[in-house]
Amino acid sequence: MSQPCAVLIVGAGPVGLALAVALRRAGISVRIVDEAAQRSTTSKGVGLQYRVSEILAILGVAERFLAVGGSPTVVNLYAGQQKLAALRFIAPPGLSGKDAFQPQAIMIAQSETERLLGEALAEAGVEIEWSTEFVAFSPSRSRTGRVLLAERDHDPW
Repeated sequence: MSQPCAVLIVGAGPVGLALAVALRRAGISVRIVDEAAQRSTTSKGVGLQYRVSEILAILGVAERFLAVGGSPTVVNLYAGQQKLAALRFIAPPGLSGKDAFQPQAIMIAQSETERLLGEALAEAGVEIEWSTEFVAFSPSRSRTGRVLLAERDHDPW
């Protein structure tokens, strides 16, 4: 935890994890902290849009997501037994060139998104620091800052 890093990421949700994976792929050292005790086991989202699948392909993890979530063509929405709507996923033609990654919607729970990104990050040598709260940042004259983090049950004050 005392190792210097180029970037501190506060929050191990989908955005923080994706940023950490992208930075590690670029060779940039990162540290990622989250005040929660562990990753989420519930979902606030049920799928990823076409553009997100492109970003996952750039990060080198799209196949993991497709293996778990798959790419739907239709999603039906119900209230009880009554069908309210049918959403059709039709990719516009010409989104990618021959033999390039074809963007697609991916049906996957947010908790699974976080798990897969966390695994990719661990493979890159970065562990998420759970139960660690960002408390403060104070800049110094040397252009490096002092960051104060607090682990749960270890009050720094």
